[in-house]
Amino acid sequence: MHTRLMLAILVIFSLPAFGYAQEAKRAAPPTPNELVGAWIGFDQDELTFTRLELRADSTGYCARVSPSDTSLHSYGAQIYRIDKWSVRDWNITIDLIPISSNAEVVDLRGRVGMAELDLEISGLNNSWKEKVLLYPEARIQDSNREAIQAINAAPVARSSIENVIQCDAASVAIPTCWQKLDAGPFSISAPPGWQFRQLPGVDSFVGEFVGGDVVLTFDYGRYSTELRGLKKPAYTIAKEFVDGRNAKVVKSQTPSNGITGIYVRISPHDALCLWAKDLTSSQQELLLKIFETIRLGGPMPRSFIPMPPPTGRQP
Repeated sequence: MHTRLMLAILVIFSLPAFGYAQEAKRAAPPTPNELVGAWIGFDQDELTFTRLELRADSTGYCARVSPSDTSLHSYGAQIYRIDKWSVRDWNITIDLIPISSNAEVVDLRGRVGMAELDLEISGLNNSWKEKVLLYPEARIQDSNREAIQAINAAPVARSSIENVIQCDAASVAIPTCWQKLDAGPFSISAPPGWQFRQLPGVDSFVGEFVGGDVVLTFDYGRYSTELRGLKKPAYTIAKEFVDGRNAKVVKSQTPSNGITGIYVRISPHDALCLWAKDLTSSQQELLLKIFETIRLGGPMPRSFIPMPPPTGRQP
């Protein structure tokens, strides 16, 4: 009896100590190396997007910009250089130096969470304050890419009628009968019968995908068009993710008149633009579905098709 009582007392007093030890192990403050990288997110009012790049040498950059669908977007991106950032326990302090003309002097500091930065940005002399919640960019992109791949690979429940039209471009999901068309540095999936053709280019990789009555032209390289001339309300302009990268998708509001296209920034030096002209409503929906299948990565063609020499006598 005495032995049992002693064992019970030992268990009772040991459990809290074990729990405290486990909690302390889980709650170890982050090291600076664990915070190095890009962090992205919005202010609490969702009117300003922030990108924070923390470098291993305790410097970096910060950019803040309002979404294009807000009136504040015309103010432009505010760019800062991080003179120094430091973390102590769970607190992080970031010293920002304005480098763009529209960037005001601000103070940025806050707490480090398990997978986020819970920050507060404030103006000079605390004239204004705003909460900023940032997440690791790589974590979001990896999770989003995996989710997209899972959705695209998921079996689609179809009724007997839907089985008959599973290759119909109007069906909701990406039809399983679509074929992959490999252009080298990127590929798309399209309905059976579509073809890829390389075209002559001057300073970039140019080609087209052709199927039915649709000609989908593309331009890949440093000077790829950004579709800047297409504005609201004549066009709907949406921000999407394509194979883990930001993309701008534009669609003419007037069927059979205008451009339907997508622009993807691939690297600081290269971008991809695909577009088609004067599409019907059903053709526009087909293209938007094709845009979802864009996959980046692959070798460039060994040679470009040169532009044909000019005809006639030159002056």
